[in-house]
Amino acid sequence: VTAKSPQNPRGWLNYGIAQMENGNLSEARHLFQQGLSRDPLHPFIHVNLGILELASGQPERAEGHFRTGLALAPGTPVTNNALARFLLARNRPAEALPYLEKTVASFPGFLDSRRLLLSAYERLGDQKGTERLKRETRAICGLDLVSAPFGLVSGPSRGWGTLALNAPEAMMWNDWLQESFSLYQMRDYKGCIHAAQKTLALHPDCPDAWNNLCAAN
Repeated sequence: VTAKSPQNPRGWLNYGIAQMENGNLSEARHLFQQGLSRDPLHPFIHVNLGILELASGQPERAEGHFRTGLALAPGTPVTNNALARFLLARNRPAEALPYLEKTVASFPGFLDSRRLLLSAYERLGDQKGTERLKRETRAICGLDLVSAPFGLVSGPSRGWGTLALNAPEAMMWNDWLQESFSLYQMRDYKGCIHAAQKTLALHPDCPDAWNNLCAAN
């Protein structure tokens, strides 16, 4: 992908994620930096640099990247969840709470956000919030909510940013694009392709969706 579209930051991002998942952190860092040189304001490169810094034992740098990613894309579940998951893992649930409540309110079908929010309520001892969230989730998604294993931030493995959507009828093209990106991170390439195709059905000229299709095939 980087050879065919060297100026497309998403190609460098996807290749960097693959290297990070294989434990090649130095190469992944190089690839992410290459992506940032094409687009310094790419939020998901910053998010993945945050994951990489955590894996490298640099939590302060990681938090900086997560906050930068959120500042660049404050309305997406991926950036909100990334920072919130980091804060939960650092035993800072009160700081994570507003990001998660905002995301759940804006994207009620995204189970990853709901699971993280449940974790925050449980850590804070908020029984009313816990029970309310469980009732709402049962009504919206038809299932019993279980808190998320937010300790996944300890390494660059699967579990980051998955949107786990149960309300597909509410999704816009950019929601499907985020889902495609998240599934690629989890190495669910079939799911990534499906979400990219959904994106293109709503927005046929979306270059990032075409890039995800190429990367996942």
